[in-house]
Amino acid sequence: MRPLKSLLALALLLPTSSVMANDLEFLLETTPLQRATVQTRFMQEKLGLTPEATHKINGINLVYAEKVEPILKGSSMLLVKVQDIKAILLQKDEILRGTLSPQQYERYRDSKDEIIDAMRHDLQK
Repeated sequence: MRPLKSLLALALLLPTSSVMANDLEFLLETTPLQRATVQTRFMQEKLGLTPEATHKINGINLVYAEKVEPILKGSSMLLVKVQDIKAILLQKDEILRGTLSPQQYERYRDSKDEIIDAMRHDLQK
């Protein structure tokens, strides 16, 4: 079982696959601001966001990273954490669907695993 892989997509993004427990440990070592910043930078580059859209997306990423934070740091069982975070990220996904153009949203959805990799790379420096 890969408990938190897409979860990162991160505080990120709508989990479409199962996730890994070691990703949970990695997330525990980051702040919501760090996660949101890396996500936004990746999305700006990947989706070609305007400065105005980048600002809006950064706000969305930060709000949802902060919503996920108490779950990540909580004492619930891993399966419960994954379910709770998935529910939050489904809400985030709907907000992004209404914020991004259809083409941007499709690229965002298709690049979630890349966002996880970018976060790992950028935040483990």
